[in-house]
Amino acid sequence: MKPTTVALLAILAGVETATGQQVLQVDGKEIRILRDRFGVPHVFAADERTLFYGNGYAVAQDRLWQMERNRRDARGEMAEIDPKALARDRDVRKLGYTDAERQRRFDQLAATHRLQIQAYIDGVNAWMAEAAAAGRLPQGYAQNKIKPAPFRAIDSVAISDLMSQRFGSGGGAELRNLRYLNKLKQKFGAAASQQIFDDLMWQNDPASPTTILDNVSQQTSTSSSGASWIQPSPGFTASDASLARAESSADLTRIREYAERNGLFSRWGSYAWVVAPGRSASGNAVLVGGPQMGFSTPQIAHEVHLSGAGLNIIGMGFAGIPGVLIGHNDQLAWTTTSGLTDMEDVFVEKLNPSNKYQYWFQGKWHDMERHTETIQVRDSKPEVVEVCRTVHGPILEWDDSEPVAYSLKRAFREKELETMRAISGFWRARTLEEFSASAKLIWLTHNFFVATVQGDIGYWHCGRPPLRAEGVDPRLPTTGTGEKEWKGVLSPEQTPQWVNPKQGFICNWNNKPVGYWNNGERPVWGAIFRVHRITHLLEARRKRTFEQIRDITVDIGLNDPNADYLKPHLLKAISSAGMAKEQWRQVHELLDAWDNHAVEGSVAKTLFDEWLQSVREAIFADELRDVDRDLFNTITQPSLILHVLEGKTASVPVRYDFLNGKSVTQVQLEALQTALQNLSAKRGAVPALWGHVQPAINFKPLPPIPSTNRGTYIQVVELSKPVIRSVSILPPGQSEDPQSPHFSDQRELAGNWKFKPMLYTKELLELDAKQGK
Repeated sequence: MKPTTVALLAILAGVETATGQQVLQVDGKEIRILRDRFGVPHVFAADERTLFYGNGYAVAQDRLWQMERNRRDARGEMAEIDPKALARDRDVRKLGYTDAERQRRFDQLAATHRLQIQAYIDGVNAWMAEAAAAGRLPQGYAQNKIKPAPFRAIDSVAISDLMSQRFGSGGGAELRNLRYLNKLKQKFGAAASQQIFDDLMWQNDPASPTTILDNVSQQTSTSSSGASWIQPSPGFTASDASLARAESSADLTRIREYAERNGLFSRWGSYAWVVAPGRSASGNAVLVGGPQMGFSTPQIAHEVHLSGAGLNIIGMGFAGIPGVLIGHNDQLAWTTTSGLTDMEDVFVEKLNPSNKYQYWFQGKWHDMERHTETIQVRDSKPEVVEVCRTVHGPILEWDDSEPVAYSLKRAFREKELETMRAISGFWRARTLEEFSASAKLIWLTHNFFVATVQGDIGYWHCGRPPLRAEGVDPRLPTTGTGEKEWKGVLSPEQTPQWVNPKQGFICNWNNKPVGYWNNGERPVWGAIFRVHRITHLLEARRKRTFEQIRDITVDIGLNDPNADYLKPHLLKAISSAGMAKEQWRQVHELLDAWDNHAVEGSVAKTLFDEWLQSVREAIFADELRDVDRDLFNTITQPSLILHVLEGKTASVPVRYDFLNGKSVTQVQLEALQTALQNLSAKRGAVPALWGHVQPAINFKPLPPIPSTNRGTYIQVVELSKPVIRSVSILPPGQSEDPQSPHFSDQRELAGNWKFKPMLYTKELLELDAKQGK
């Protein structure tokens, strides 16, 4: 059925005309690429090859240099354009795949997936050749003194691997934890250090907000019980220097930091909620997706619409990967957040003292797999990197003091392309059941959400986490000699999933999927978690309009979850012991009236932030600040502060006396006094001038916009009939070319929390064009 004119006009209200059309001929077949007012390409073709050819061609027009950088990011070739990237390139080579391995994995894909990737690459190369002949290549090539090389299918494989790993891996902090535990032992001794370590690194906080809210029976756990932890790798003393080097590789520190500084794939978090028809004022299901991937110019993602060969998909993609990663077709919409389940373990390999390339495993010496990689370095000689692997995975680092090395085992190794296989299944899915079948293919830790025109909603905590051996502490490295090997991985049926819950909505902001689900190597899930605000807003009204569901994004972007949980404790402390002081009474009134949102000029927000840091230091500084100054704020996270303030009633009671005999009230009030003194020194003696200064999202060289905790890309989709109502925003713009009108035409919209329609049919585009005349 074609959408009615009235329905289409309602969706297109206020939208200007499409700005251009291009017709390509490939293999005697026609491809039409239409550009809407914001430069988003809408590709129409009759068969799958020409459709994805047009996909690659259009994205290359918009983001060829970004695609080049993505390729180099994924392959560990950034140093050829930036020598500062050499250290992160070494890590990428250690952890990645060879071209032969990428080719083998590409060849193993189903024919339709190989066709999509190859057609996409052919389209990219066609535009690259045209741009080179016309002198229109992006300036990045000339500025960095590199010649554009044709893209290959294995480059797309590499970028797909990178995307899957960057947003769907979890774990890798075991070496950081071991270093920290060793430092605690040096200061406190074995018994007290273990007690402190357990307080800091809890395995399960029963108060941590979950996505699945109903009572669910205990399922298979991803780690063994904490009752019988063993110390890893007995018989050696680890060198802190080698642990530090290995830690940076395992935790992707160098890769992540370089990505954040240079506008490459980086993971901050993501939010999502789906609302069932019974909770929607229109009677239709609604989905909101906000992947948080940082902000850059150009943005990390682009938008595209593909129509033909039985497909009609629109949404967000990454340059170098075919299709739509988050978006909707004409029957359902989907989005994703990072799952944060621990999918990786560091193993300590016992080496042969006479041959460091042999490791002891299950009673005998084994030779490592070895090969070399050559990294081209700009304005310098190439560097040769040796890559070694054991049965567990790549060697991260060799120890300086003992014959041991550290390797990284990943549950998803060589399974990254299953994510892309699943997403291509989403493109054709018509029902929740078909979507579910594809979601279960995913090996990495992603949360996926769906809403359908039939009114169904669903959630899958995807991935195949390892089943660890009994007695293994997932927070620390595991001995690699064979006694503590994984027992396998969880099946899709053993991971949390939820369909059409009675409450009528599902929401997530990277929080714990379900109550029994443990933290892994670090306490990512605690009692304080930002998703509670989404849950609260969805519960507050029985039904919400499309606009009200959409505008939750504005509220949560400014909400301070730490204040929601910790401010009541401070107010109680002031009420019980501090109201005698006029200044404290004024603080109480100010904080009590504050709605816990970080708006420009809020004195209460400034006061609370200063108090939070002061109370953190009052509780933990004596014991922990000098253990590791760089980690102090990270280790003493707000949930830990809450555990201390709640005492014996805490969801995870703290055993070590961090208060040094003082009462909770005394510590909070002393911290408040310190905070007031600090603010007077920094901001002057007049509290009215202590207003919160809202930070900015930097889009250099463009002007910034006010910063909130928002998605990089945001889509809101109402699964209505006969036409789906959908809007999105992706600042600053579709094009990477500063001369393009679409370089920055979404920046101001985003700053004002405006959205643009997602034009996913020819009829919508035609009406769009008519309205602009």
